[in-house]
Amino acid sequence: MNEPTTFVLPADEPFVRQGAGAVARVTAHLASGLQGWGRPVQVVSPRLDGPVLLDDVPVTATAWGPSASLPVRVARRLARVVRRSPVDPHHRYREQVIAVAPPGTLVVHNDARLAQMLAARGRNVLLWLHNLVVDDAVAEAAHACRLVAVSDYVRHWTFERHGVPLDRIDVVPNGVDLDLFHPRSGEREDGPLRVVLHARIDPNKGQLVAARAVASLRARGVPVDLAVAGALRTFGMDPARVVTYRAELTAAIRSAGGRLLGEVPHDAVPGLLRDHDVALALTSVPEPFSLAALEAMATGCAVVAVPAGGLAEVVGDAARLVEPSVGEVAEAIAELAKDPALRADLGRRARKRAEAFGWEASVAALVRVLDAEGGVRAA
Repeated sequence: MNEPTTFVLPADEPFVRQGAGAVARVTAHLASGLQGWGRPVQVVSPRLDGPVLLDDVPVTATAWGPSASLPVRVARRLARVVRRSPVDPHHRYREQVIAVAPPGTLVVHNDARLAQMLAARGRNVLLWLHNLVVDDAVAEAAHACRLVAVSDYVRHWTFERHGVPLDRIDVVPNGVDLDLFHPRSGEREDGPLRVVLHARIDPNKGQLVAARAVASLRARGVPVDLAVAGALRTFGMDPARVVTYRAELTAAIRSAGGRLLGEVPHDAVPGLLRDHDVALALTSVPEPFSLAALEAMATGCAVVAVPAGGLAEVVGDAARLVEPSVGEVAEAIAELAKDPALRADLGRRARKRAEAFGWEASVAALVRVLDAEGGVRAA
């Protein structure tokens, strides 16, 4: 086991000191965990001048090594360049990755075409599906690569969409840092119920529903405070619609007496969650997983969630389940506001369930996949 496991980050998601994307943060934890097992690890990360191979990988998602970093402004510029390219924005990056990829197993995140290209050159490849990847290259890659999905929902979706047999797809869920995301110590201060929704700002994430539900409760005299945190990141939405949506959301949060916090640095998220009693996860479309819900559960928040996709797998029976409608969300929040014992019980159950998703469990699952037939299952 002398050859390294090399994680290949997406073309628009480099290792950065701050503001790292979810895939980069997940990679950091898995890399650290594999190192803890005595296994060499490297990372291929994009830069403006081409991919760079990093062998001095960080040991946590928040302590980036100096050789594994980019200024935030450069990372964002890179993402814009990739998105605006008139041709396949990932093609040149794929060619460069092929040129620098070291020996050993390559873990390719989401990019089925790159996984296929590497496998065609005799490389040992794991294609890791963090999302519902629609590219038809997934089916071709599955002939030569082992596939890993972040949830059973993604696994079954990939089978139904691409016809990849279920026995060719392993599930390795994302995890949570249980030492960083922990419940508050001591009793909460008196005051209104504190509700938070932490996710990227997008119509599918339910921020409007949350604001309108809280506004309706406050109109009924129910004391509730709402905080909405996250960066505005919509995918495929017309720019004019984005402007309209942002104004609509801002007005709705103001009407609810809430706070729109914007993007919160990841190392400040645990404190944000501990300052609140209830966390909302109100996606209107099935999610592959939900790191945000898992982090809220780990801090002992009572979670109100929509039982859809990978989010349902994360929360299990440790959340108050609702449909993403103003009426149902308002009723769930009101129930938790008037019953502190129920709220506390739900928070304890949430923490207990989150403990099954520690990074140690994710790393152990990954090790089993890596050791199964050398990481690739023959077609």
